[in-house]
Amino acid sequence: MNIDFTNWTKRISTWLAALSASATAAAAAFVLMPSEWRESFPGWVGTALTMTAVLSAAAIPLATSYKQKALGSDETDRAGA
Repeated sequence: MNIDFTNWTKRISTWLAALSASATAAAAAFVLMPSEWRESFPGWVGTALTMTAVLSAAAIPLATSYKQKALGSDETDRAGA
């Protein structure tokens, strides 16, 4: 099995996965912090972190199905042919 990591930073799905993971971790940290600390942030911060995590995770399947022409095709595109 040969896994090719060429151009992995150019894939939209990679960036969405990183955004989703980091927003999820930040939202969890926000919820778990003491209420005194939470009150020092504006009220919309928790909602923004949660919505960023959910929307970026929901967009990952769309990004993986999107044909990214700039990357070119590889042999896995014709694996079943």
